[in-house]
Amino acid sequence: MAGNTNTAAFVQLLKNDNTVRKTASDMRLFNKWLRCNNEMRLAEEIPVTELDKCLARFFMTVKKDDESNYEPQSVRSMQSSISRYLTEKCAINIMVDKEFHHSRDVMSAKLKQLKSMGMGAKKRKADPFTAEEVNLLYEKELLGAGNPQSLVRTVWMNNTLHFGLHAPGKSTQL
Repeated sequence: MAGNTNTAAFVQLLKNDNTVRKTASDMRLFNKWLRCNNEMRLAEEIPVTELDKCLARFFMTVKKDDESNYEPQSVRSMQSSISRYLTEKCAINIMVDKEFHHSRDVMSAKLKQLKSMGMGAKKRKADPFTAEEVNLLYEKELLGAGNPQSLVRTVWMNNTLHFGLHAPGKSTQL
């Protein structure tokens, strides 16, 4: 039977390096915030009721070094990192444990606030072709009926422009 040391080493070995790095970075930020707010204990040493209040204030006030706001997904990612750290250290899950309901409510409010400020996922939209660009493609015979390849390109471009097709497979929805 394998010992706990072997299984713990196995789990540690297979952790994603980027996740480990992100968790450490977010915990440094949270611990720095705690110290700046006169809390000298580590996160895992703070009783859960106090920790919930600290997390709520952290989520509400966290800013970048230049005092600008983080993107909503970045703040949500910090919550996940802190939860991951606390789950590993002391079996606390701030994402689901009932003791952390207040900090989750503050997180939701903060995300709504950031989104109302225009932050967050934005739809990416390509700039449309200008008439000059289209004419240039025809002049260089990249579009047109001059050869089979340019004809295929012309049909594809017309379909995407006029039918709003974006990706392979969407043409089956015509």
